[in-house]
Amino acid sequence: MSNQHAHSDISIHAIYVPEARHLPLRPDIVEKICESVSNIGLLQPIVVQPDERHDTFKLIAGRHRFEAIKRLKWDNIPATIVSGLDALDAEAAELSENLLRMELT
Repeated sequence: MSNQHAHSDISIHAIYVPEARHLPLRPDIVEKICESVSNIGLLQPIVVQPDERHDTFKLIAGRHRFEAIKRLKWDNIPATIVSGLDALDAEAAELSENLLRMELT
């Protein structure tokens, strides 16, 4: 199956965070993102995968952005919706984005 991408604003209530995450949530990063989003908006959407069985979306990448948007009490969040990923591809996407962001200052 080939991967497909779409972009949409998604209700934050329709997104769940898998328990098995590779990096812990850092409250200091969430706070910095809150400040940035308040000043300039959310420039980078989160990445989610649809879970049709439950009519929800699994968060693949963007946990800190997602938590910041929840803290700011937004109803919706811009998201890239990626279909056609198996569990291993979803894990690789999460790791790839996090490793790339770790190098940014």
